[in-house]
Amino acid sequence: MVRFGAEAIESVDRSAQTRAMDGLLYSVGNGISSLIAGSFAVIGQVLRGTVDALNRALPGGMLAAVVFVLLVVVGWQLAKR
Repeated sequence: MVRFGAEAIESVDRSAQTRAMDGLLYSVGNGISSLIAGSFAVIGQVLRGTVDALNRALPGGMLAAVVFVLLVVVGWQLAKR
């Protein structure tokens, strides 16, 4: 039997709609959190690759000395303000 009008609206299972919307919101939330987690993973890999390349380019632990000098210069510039 086909229902029309108000009878059709009353016959809709509201709990099924709620479960479906919960699933949709859960999926959207997982997608957004995966996107953010993926972007942080890429940023971490880029930083690791950059540090590794600098470590290979500078002989004998000079990377630590260069980083220290850069930190001192930046700190000095900030302290002068």
